[in-house]
Amino acid sequence: MIAELNEPDLYHQQYLNLGFKSLKGIDFCDIYLHKAEEILVVRYHAETVIDLEKANAIISATQELLSNHAKYAISDSRAFGLVINKDANKIFKAYPGKGEAIALAILVNNLHIRLLANFFIKVEKPEVSTKAFNSLKAARKWLLNQ
Repeated sequence: MIAELNEPDLYHQQYLNLGFKSLKGIDFCDIYLHKAEEILVVRYHAETVIDLEKANAIISATQELLSNHAKYAISDSRAFGLVINKDANKIFKAYPGKGEAIALAILVNNLHIRLLANFFIKVEKPEVSTKAFNSLKAARKWLLNQ
């Protein structure tokens, strides 16, 4: 019997196939880096609530990478059951900042969430260019044209 890959494994394999290197993650997210394209990815795990403590852990784990190895960031938020609470959202509004990245792409699961996310991005006006996407391919293309 052949075991089927679950969705998180498919996303993981997709990053590896595109030349991303899997770095040491945190227990609630995985971190990838594409050195040639200078893209850092944070891919959240399913059924995760990102609170203030977890947001600070993500920033601690990625800040040096953004400062020294990446110009672009992807927040892969396609995980089922992912919740980012108010406190974490406040911190993420200013991260990454201008000194840390040129642009941020947010990956979401469907058109409705993408439209809603892009609406809030226009209202909130983050420090760096930010846009939501449904596909990694479109997100990478946009990032590399910033």
